Amino acid sequence: MMGMSGDNRSNQEIWLINYTGRKGGGPLDAISMTRALIDYGESVAAVVSSEVENLAEWKKLDLIKLVVIETYKNIADFLINSFLFPFRQKRQIKKELNGVQIDVIYCPMITFWTGSINRLFKDASTIEVLHDPIPHSGENKIISRSVEREIKKADIIAVHSKKYVDYVRKKYLKPVIWIPLGRHSEYSIIEKRDKGFDYEAQKTNFLFFGTFSKYKGLDILAEAFKKVENELGEDKCHIYIVGSGDFSPYRDVYEGITSCTVINRWIPDEEVESYFKGNNLVCVCPYVDGTQSGTVMLALEYQVPLIATDVGGIAEQIDDGETGVIIKPNDIEALYDAMMRMANDEVLRKAMVLNQESSLHKFDWSNSVSKLVDAANGR
Repeated sequence: MMGMSGDNRSNQEIWLINYTGRKGGGPLDAISMTRALIDYGESVAAVVSSEVENLAEWKKLDLIKLVVIETYKNIADFLINSFLFPFRQKRQIKKELNGVQIDVIYCPMITFWTGSINRLFKDASTIEVLHDPIPHSGENKIISRSVEREIKKADIIAVHSKKYVDYVRKKYLKPVIWIPLGRHSEYSIIEKRDKGFDYEAQKTNFLFFGTFSKYKGLDILAEAFKKVENELGEDKCHIYIVGSGDFSPYRDVYEGITSCTVINRWIPDEEVESYFKGNNLVCVCPYVDGTQSGTVMLALEYQVPLIATDVGGIAEQIDDGETGVIIKPNDIEALYDAMMRMANDEVLRKAMVLNQESSLHKFDWSNSVSKLVDAANGR
């Protein structure tokens, strides 16, 4: 699959992007790699959900074919369309891709219908991304088992952290490649983006951004920030907890914090950028376990100083002391010390901003796509 450009792609092997998720990091990863494959010169078709957040952006891509199938808006839709899949969506995919010889299928994130779609193209090789080689705490066991069953059927498994390559290879006895999680620059090209969030210029503003999952360490963060607020005073610091999920397990521990704003809802794509633009902003990822972090990539993209725990492959995303501060997980005192350091050292924060800007090229999707194409070609 030598890279070619423009319309000189008719004799190339054809990639199919199989992604039927709807929201979150999945749509971002999927469209970013698709765009990179096209820029690399590959011929690409895609099957995506009618409910995917960035559908308008998919329709702008130079794809040889975009198949948009109905998935679900709620549980009732999911059950109905799962029953109808063999009769409706399966036929639609086969009809719209009739005559298109799919050679390689890339699945950027496994969804309920990933395997059913893959099996429509029995002669194609499959490359599937395993985001969580070791399920994080609180992970739904049914989903974990479903992902594992599908991963066992892949021809090649891709992971986003180097540290898991050998582990996954030994577990599944399949070829495994490392493709780093790429830049989160898609949010900056959305046409109708919200203006910057109104952070207070005179304060150090700490930001937690993401789903309120058990493994994210929100309780640890609350205890550490209480100490920060007590030390600095409520007029010098503020913490913003932004994201979707069930906040009730943490409500009591955050009630004692004066300088705290909780925004508990799904953050649509057009709003995401606004939370990473502001005065004296520090992003905090206090995870107790995990693999890699899309929030870390967002902070790097918008040059926001970082505090993160040393779990999974996060240390591969952050240069400790250069683009962020890495601390031990589940350690209130270490998190407090790091937050105080960030609040009191403006020189350090400014240095991190400059370092992040200069290091972003490491995460260009062009680097990831070259590894992906090499793997597809057996190199």
